[in-house]
Amino acid sequence: MTLEDFRALMETNFWGVFHTTMAVLPYMKAQGFGRIGNVVSVGGLRAVPHMLPYTVSKFALAGFTEGLRTELARQNILVTGIYPSTMRTGGHRHAWFKGRQEAEFTWFALGDSLPLISASADRVARTLWQAVCDGEPSVIVGWPARFIVVLQALFPMRWPRS
Repeated sequence: MTLEDFRALMETNFWGVFHTTMAVLPYMKAQGFGRIGNVVSVGGLRAVPHMLPYTVSKFALAGFTEGLRTELARQNILVTGIYPSTMRTGGHRHAWFKGRQEAEFTWFALGDSLPLISASADRVARTLWQAVCDGEPSVIVGWPARFIVVLQALFPMRWPRS
């Protein structure tokens, strides 16, 4: 991975959310209420093999989301982070793969298309909407994401090596 790979993902996954949030916060503060929902990803809770720039950008977003929640609670602005596993969006057809491109494409195509492994984008959107309306601090969507979080809690230093 190159420095540009890291910059590109930080621009989209962190800075895009940061700038949007900073633009809307004055209006929320002025009205004395607001709700923010950030789609973080399980990649913001656990490092994903072969995806370091993505993981770094999502960890940054997770920290931003949690920090905002703490700092804005007294101003009646609720912040929700949603942490889905892979979503069925067809995104693998538009992704850039490095290294062993065929193997990486196959891995992401399977993760993006199998209902037992991935969550539908519609389900994630509905879950995010409900969590934001309910003022939930965070929601993990999909059994693979929950499984990864449990594994990390039980075995923090024993993650499969590639």
